[in-house]
Amino acid sequence: MEDTRLDGLAGDALLLIAGSLRKLAVFCSVVAVAASIYTLVVKPRYLATAVAAVPGASSTGGLAALTGLLPGALGSLGDLASSLPMEMGTPSGADINVVEAVLSSRSVMERIVIRYDLMNRWHLKTMDDALKKLYKRVGTTLTNEGLFVVTAMGETREEAAAMVSDILRFADEDLSVLVTSRSRRARIEAEQLLAMAVDSLSAAQDRLQRFRTESGLILPEEQGAAMIQAMSQVEAELLLARSELSGTAATLSSSSPAARELAARIGSLERDLASRLGPGDSLSVFPPMDSLPADMRIYENLYLAVQMKTTIVMMLTQQLETLRIEEARESPTLEIIQPPVAPKQRAFPRRTLMVLGITMAAFVLGCLWLTLLAYFRRLARDPSVSDFGGRLKTALRGQIPARFRR
Repeated sequence: MEDTRLDGLAGDALLLIAGSLRKLAVFCSVVAVAASIYTLVVKPRYLATAVAAVPGASSTGGLAALTGLLPGALGSLGDLASSLPMEMGTPSGADINVVEAVLSSRSVMERIVIRYDLMNRWHLKTMDDALKKLYKRVGTTLTNEGLFVVTAMGETREEAAAMVSDILRFADEDLSVLVTSRSRRARIEAEQLLAMAVDSLSAAQDRLQRFRTESGLILPEEQGAAMIQAMSQVEAELLLARSELSGTAATLSSSSPAARELAARIGSLERDLASRLGPGDSLSVFPPMDSLPADMRIYENLYLAVQMKTTIVMMLTQQLETLRIEEARESPTLEIIQPPVAPKQRAFPRRTLMVLGITMAAFVLGCLWLTLLAYFRRLARDPSVSDFGGRLKTALRGQIPARFRR
């Protein structure tokens, strides 16, 4: 039975390949050596992985709920809800979808590009080109259990792990800014009120401190009680001295030493008592009696203001902590389950696989080239094709003017 055209071409190709096996082997060997050199010269890359989850994320709902949560352009994510597959076991909900969108958002990736200076390292001029290349080296996958697997490829082990950590950290920071709620607004207002209350308390404490410095009333109640007790003792001694002086006046003259001593004692006690009732002595810790009531009233007002403002600060602090707990409960945050660690083995290049793959590709390309060469040789031996070539050449020659023909 006569061979068909295809069988003839296959036979010619097999014969040509069999006759060129030595050249083909040399070609594949050269390609394998070049691939080996490339794998040794090219910079290695390492892949780090981390697993994170959203605590308390709901498993129902869709992206349509995001239109009220995300400001600006991110609000259009709700239009994607109808295009998502509603498969059983696939986690969904506003929290999950917000976190998934933020993890791969442009803002997070731009901060990665800037932090690691990837534009200068990759010799790129625009941020868009850097992001296109970066998206090929990072990835975020949502598992059926609702876990986020974040991967990043770096030129060193430590850089790959740090890049994954930065992606999670930047995404967590963006989540804390993007997601707004009543608890967040209340927490912001409580922080502002607390700052104002702390400033007011500090001003009241400064006024109380200035009053204590100017008046010398460090402990007004204790100092006033001690002063009253001291004045009572002085007055009691003064009365005793006067009674003794009156008793000795009947038997002793006023010029006697005992009478002069009692008179001097009475004068000293009267001066001390007058000093306590007047402006007082600057060297004494006892406040003056004439200004003590007014100073006590000023002190009580200042002390009451300090106590009131302290109570307000304590109440606002307690309320702020409660609002922070509520905000943390309502806002989606990332909780790292498996932190990124520096990988031991490189992810690129896989030298053995690359050399084998490139060598097999070179062998296949060589066989295809020999098959194409066999096809053209077969066409060259076909009389109809040769006659067609001659007629085509004559027609093209007829289009050239005679003076230009040779």
